[in-house]
This record gives sequence, structure tokens and C-alpha cells, in this order.
Amino acid sequence: MRTRFSRPSHSMFLSFFLLLASTFAVVRTVEAQPSAADAVRFLEQSTFGPTQELIAHVRQTGFEAFLDEQLTAPISDYPELPFWPQTRPTSCTGDCQRDNYTYYQLQRHFFTNALYGQDQLRQRVAFALGQILVTSQVDIPLPSWMRGYQQLLYRSAFGNFRHCSTT
Repeated sequence: MRTRFSRPSHSMFLSFFLLLASTFAVVRTVEAQPSAADAVRFLEQSTFGPTQELIAHVRQTGFEAFLDEQLTAPISDYPELPFWPQTRPTSCTGDCQRDNYTYYQLQRHFFTNALYGQDQLRQRVAFALGQILVTSQVDIPLPSWMRGYQQLLYRSAFGNFRHCSTT
């Protein structure tokens, strides 16, 4: 026996289908066009803070596209630091002392990238890993020694925690 739809039920089914399709279209539009408040909240969690340019970019591209961009952004490496003797030579004063016997260059690089870097998500995750895997300037007195640790956090930011903790 064959079931036949009457005209009213056929119209109701078609209306329901169109309503459902338009709902999905609205949902996709909302996902593609986040509000300014949603973009700010998202950027507060995924970067070191929203800027007007980042808010506009996220609103234009959407959350998923922004994350894809961040995951493929190149790593901004720490500067190469020469190895110096653990005891500062008496001839090393001023800029020499600041650049080779303090964390000035590492800190400058970190804050510059945190404020202006293109790989904000990687910076934020590496910073969080640094809060979990803590090192001390007392235990690692030279910045050239700390550079390798910071690079490890950058390289492992989007990887496996087990790999990061055993490397």
C-alpha cells in the first residue's frame, strides 16, 4: 500500500525543511561573523590581548580560520646567544654585561613577540607551558643556556605534552 501525502501535509513538510535550512544558514553566518564581544573574549584566551586589528581580523575570518592561521604561522625563534664564561670577565661591562649576563635579550624578545608577534597562539601556549615546567634564573644563570629551554617550549607548543616533558 502506498502512502500519499495530501497537499497540506506536503506543504507543511516543505515549510519545515525550508525553516530548518534557513536555521542552518543563520548558524553558519553567526559562526563566520562573530560579534565584537565574542572576538574580544576569544582573543583574550588565545593571545596576549586583543587589538583593534585582531578583533577586525577575527570578525572577518572567523574563529576556525584564525586558529588555522595561528597553527601554520612560522615560529619566531629566540635570538642566537653566544656562550660566555660563567664568571663574567672584568672587561665585560655596560651593554656586554646586560646582553650576556642578564636575561635582557630573552625578555625583550618575549615581550616584543607577545605584543606584536604573528604567532600569538604559540606564544601564549609556550608561556603556559613555562608556568607548568618552571625553571629558575638561580639554577640557569646564563641566558644562552635558557634560550634552548625557551625554544623547546616554542617547538612543543602545539605538540604532545609527554613529548615536551621528555625532550
